[in-house]
Amino acid sequence: MIAKHCALRRWFDDFGVGRARVCAALTAIAVSAAAFTTPVAAEVRVKPIATGFSVPVDIANAGDERLFIVEKTGRIRIIQRGSTTYSNFLDLSGTAGPVLSSSSEQGLLGLAFAPNYANTGRFYVYYTRKPDGAINIARYTVSAGDSNVADSGSAEVLLTIPHPGRTNHNGGGLRFGSDGMLYIAVGDGGGGGDPDCNAQTRSTFLGKLLRIDVSAASGYTVPSNNPLGLDSQPSAILALGLRNPWRISFDRVNGDLYIGDVGQGDHEEVNLLAPYAPASSPTVPLNYGWPQREGLSPFGTSCADSLITRIDPIFDYDHSSGDLSITGGYRYRGARVQELLSSTQYVYADFVSGRLWAATRAQNGSWSSRLLLDAPFNISTFGEDNNGEVYLADYSGTINRITSTLGPSLDIDLSGGFAAATDGLLLLRYLLGLRGDALISGAVDPNAQRGGATDIATYLSTNLAYFEVDGAPNVTALGDGLIALRYLLNVPNSALLQGTAAATAANLIRAKLDDLKPF
Repeated sequence: MIAKHCALRRWFDDFGVGRARVCAALTAIAVSAAAFTTPVAAEVRVKPIATGFSVPVDIANAGDERLFIVEKTGRIRIIQRGSTTYSNFLDLSGTAGPVLSSSSEQGLLGLAFAPNYANTGRFYVYYTRKPDGAINIARYTVSAGDSNVADSGSAEVLLTIPHPGRTNHNGGGLRFGSDGMLYIAVGDGGGGGDPDCNAQTRSTFLGKLLRIDVSAASGYTVPSNNPLGLDSQPSAILALGLRNPWRISFDRVNGDLYIGDVGQGDHEEVNLLAPYAPASSPTVPLNYGWPQREGLSPFGTSCADSLITRIDPIFDYDHSSGDLSITGGYRYRGARVQELLSSTQYVYADFVSGRLWAATRAQNGSWSSRLLLDAPFNISTFGEDNNGEVYLADYSGTINRITSTLGPSLDIDLSGGFAAATDGLLLLRYLLGLRGDALISGAVDPNAQRGGATDIATYLSTNLAYFEVDGAPNVTALGDGLIALRYLLNVPNSALLQGTAAATAANLIRAKLDDLKPF
């Protein structure tokens, strides 16, 4: 655990202290915590789905089955279901690329696909540029001939934010809201305690949440209902008072925006913005409080206060247990993790400790968190697929899906519950590699099998850990297959009776089986 804490330096930059001192402090925390901490059984687990990525910092989807992985060094790579080859969608790395990633917090940091991506092929990236480390927001399009390759020559830089003097606190959040606007979460420009006083200063985009309209053929516009700027005209600045927002996300159901903001020395925080839809421009932007406040606590600063009313974070946590750098996550809206299906559950993590939590909002509006998992790696980012399932990245290069420890729901035909005569037979067909119509009224059509009983036996013994269980010389569907299925589903031997199952997509069956052991 201490090695995990000491391996990376993202949060060290503020303090200018030696690694040995930091590691010594963390060791002391771990030793003292061990004296009173009782191990907690993991409430969820994470299932690796892909490995071999170089410093993954964002995960996005384009409204289909693919996941797009952003590597800090400048590449965007694609994970496709059923493939172990991860193709390059866009490569902005290397000497010829525009991305500056030499510092621990610089690089290609964010990706967002336009809501109408299927029609326009337009997407947006957030990166620190060569040679000065300024922040660029750029638009690209997918190539005309290949949906898995971007047109690298289509770049249009929409916005450049100067970031002089320091390399940290670049932010990197880039997401579209339900209003079709692009939201951009920018860090305060770096250094401990916001030494340049950017976060409360309305003349810079550093330390801000921006909201812009990118629907035009080129460039961007400021929405007419954005808060007024210093010139009394709508400004791109929707909110100020952010330190280093690391991962933002929208609730896909109600449009709430969650902002994980990395703290200074004592507190990490999560801010919440309800869907933004004023009829006219407010006179001032929202204010999340930094550097006058860190989390819910006052922070000593010499920076002038903007005097705009501050909005409290919905919750914060302190550093006393070795949790030192928040990684903002998602409100879970999937269907496969039973532990997360009830009430409002926002899943987030700490980059340094690897702990994963779910925060729940009570009826009175207060929030409380519970530990889901203490992961043995640094959680660098979260992502969501087109079905609302949540993924997280290990900073060392593995992409994981959050799954249940209770086992998946085996309602494969989506009828509202498991039934042996429908879901059970569908599962059995998949186990045996049969066609969808192979099991009719409990009988196996020999012509639909994989070349006959001998080939089925080979298939099962190779892939499913020797399902020869009924004592007969060969593996058969109605012998070994049903016994194995009964065992997997923990149902009595009489539960699987003959019946006809409705047709269900093979990928849905595979998705349900992905979470079964030993598969």
